[in-house]
Amino acid sequence: MRNTLALFFAALTLGTVSFTSAADLPVALCEFEARCASRHSGVQDLTIVTDFIIHSPDGDVPSVHTIRQKGGKIRMDVSPQGESTNSTRPLEFVGISDDNMTWTLNRSGGKHQRQGSARNQQDPNFVCWLFTPENTKLGGEEMLRGRDCRVIDVQISSTTHRLWLDKEMQVVLQHEEVQQSGAVTRWEASNFHTVTGDLKIPQKTDMYIGDRLMATVLVQSVTFNTGLSDDLFDPGKMSLDPVAP
Repeated sequence: MRNTLALFFAALTLGTVSFTSAADLPVALCEFEARCASRHSGVQDLTIVTDFIIHSPDGDVPSVHTIRQKGGKIRMDVSPQGESTNSTRPLEFVGISDDNMTWTLNRSGGKHQRQGSARNQQDPNFVCWLFTPENTKLGGEEMLRGRDCRVIDVQISSTTHRLWLDKEMQVVLQHEEVQQSGAVTRWEASNFHTVTGDLKIPQKTDMYIGDRLMATVLVQSVTFNTGLSDDLFDPGKMSLDPVAP
């Protein structure tokens, strides 16, 4: 379960827009970054509620994940799936992350703090990645699920991230993480929906470890610019009490 939460936190969270317009980057990447910055320019805060379904040999295990973003901080609340509403379900896990640190609180393991941001490996459909001439390579073009894509390799520490960028929609259809050990994790995004302006979010994301389907994320709702309180992103005020919508 811990690995699943970590993967989800990396795959479906939000952060502030950051992009480079270095002259020696390929034109295609400069265009993607400019489009991404434009998409996020009018969004001060964002809330996404999803069904998160773990696929195991013993059957599917569903839960509800609520991801909130404001400025440079993100928060994820995890609650069991049931008949009660999001605001009354007991929480099982809360995670908060900024540029430098990540804090977690759960019923079984207490509160933890670690150096490093969960925003560093986020899904590029939700944040604008920092492409630089030093860490980025354009790997050519491929057809993926009938769509014409550019393939981009981004090196972050010892991990290679490979992105399949849809040339027409300017969204990432597939994202692969290749660890130094050779282990591969893959996210496949589909059913893109326009949230506001040109901001598109996939309504479904399938997550694989190797060739095994590990989890499916289905978006229930997306809201933005609702005036989220700064207290929600304060690690000192983390609580397992439900958050009112």
